[in-house]
Order: sequence, then C-alpha cells, then structure tokens
Amino acid sequence: MLKHSVRVLMVMALTVGALFGQSGAIQGIVQDQTQGAVIGSQVVLTNIDTGLRREVTTNETGFYTAPSLPVGRYKLVASMTGFSSAEVAELKLDVNQTARVDFTLKPGSVTESINVSAAAALLDSETATVGQVVDNKRIVELPLNGRNYLELARLSAGTTSARGSRTEGEGGFSAGGQHGYQVQVNIDGVDNSMTYSGGPIGFVAEAIKPSVDAVGEFRW
Repeated sequence: MLKHSVRVLMVMALTVGALFGQSGAIQGIVQDQTQGAVIGSQVVLTNIDTGLRREVTTNETGFYTAPSLPVGRYKLVASMTGFSSAEVAELKLDVNQTARVDFTLKPGSVTESINVSAAAALLDSETATVGQVVDNKRIVELPLNGRNYLELARLSAGTTSARGSRTEGEGGFSAGGQHGYQVQVNIDGVDNSMTYSGGPIGFVAEAIKPSVDAVGEFRW
C-alpha cells in the first residue's frame, strides 16, 4: 500500500487570505579564496530522496538562489572552470525555510572536490520568519488527544486551545494572542480553510482532515 505523506503549515495571518507555499529555498554566495565573487558558477541541487535536480547560476555578485524547492534532503555541488568543485553531502530543508549555503572555491581541477559543512544552514538567517518544525517521528509518537492533527499546534509556545468556542473539541486554537479566525492551515501548500463556512479552523471550517500518521512534517 502506498502511503502519501502530507506536510502541514499552520500560519498566524494578520490578514485573512495570505498564502504561504509549503516549500523551501536555498541560497548563498560563491566566492574564491580572496572573497571575490565567482560570477557564472554553477550550483546543482539534487533531492536525495526523489532525484529532483535543480541547476542555478551565480549573478554578478556571486549570489545564487533556488526558490520553491520541495522540502527534503539535498546534495549541493558548486563548480566553475578553473576551480575545484565544492560539495555539501546533505542538507535538510524544512517547510517554509530559506537555508543559506555559501561556497568558497579554490583553484584546481574540476575533477577535485571539497566537502563543505552545512551546519550553519540550519539557522534561517535569510528571513524574519519565526517558527519551529516537528518531524514525523515525533508526530507519530505523541499521545495526541483524539489523534487530531490540529493538536500539533499546541506544541508551539504561545498557542492555546480555542476555549469556549465550538471548535475547541475539534482542535481549534489561537496563537500569539490572535483570534482563531486569523489562523490559516496549509496542507501540501494548499489552504485547508473553508472560508465560506464563516468559521475559524476546526469543526466545519476544514476542507480535509488528514490522519496524524499521514503528516510528514509540521511547521508553525
């Protein structure tokens, strides 16, 4: 039996209708040992799990960006004629994350390769987004009340159940002091709110209600 793993993004939206794609981005600069920009160098990003391959080229400042990447594990290789290539063997890209990976190329043969540590890329220094990621292992092991995926939101600081509302028993919640009507839930990049229902997320205001076991990753 094939199992489709979904990824859930819960967003506190100041204005209803703001959409956030459930993908990520990787960007950075490619420079030489003198910290000069290596213009026109190629960066190849390969999804280790799916084989998806994306090629980007650095601009006049040595900057490259690969937006709208499906989340997952990536291998990155930067190369330029006259330089040894530089490689990051594995980088985990989370939902709605913009990871930064910089490369320093050294003169040499293109057949030579230098491994680069990507530990710093785990810090999302490229955006002002505040949130946290919960992976599938922790999700399936958590004793969630009623096995409702919306209960995952309560793992985040500043989040509480929608007490006294009709959605409380269905996992409705408020976060950061905002009303439940200002919360948006995306599943695989698609807004799961049934806005025509006239209610906050939970109860009848959800297009679908996935199984907790089907959630591959959750980000608040």
